Amino acid sequence: MKDEIAKQLALDNIVLQSNLAFTSNGEVLNCNTYDVGLMTAVSLGADKIFFMHTDDVAQLGLPAWLPLSGAQEMLEQRVEVCLSVRGGGQGRAGCS
Repeated sequence: MKDEIAKQLALDNIVLQSNLAFTSNGEVLNCNTYDVGLMTAVSLGADKIFFMHTDDVAQLGLPAWLPLSGAQEMLEQRVEVCLSVRGGGQGRAGCS
């Protein structure tokens, strides 16, 4: 998918990335919007990332903006927390 997004960006198009994913059985997965955006931005080496979301996501207290280096650091921290959850640590929202 990275190549398809890069191609659209090269054409000066705006890319909207959904947080919905589908399993091979057709089940719908509601992925964490922030994690999907961060992974996409880091993968593409993006300079900026914008989020459009509803009020329920705003309750998570995520920053209004941060530089890509900050986003990459936040993503790495979330991955570490999620890995520790799977290893028997305390749970955290967004780690499934």
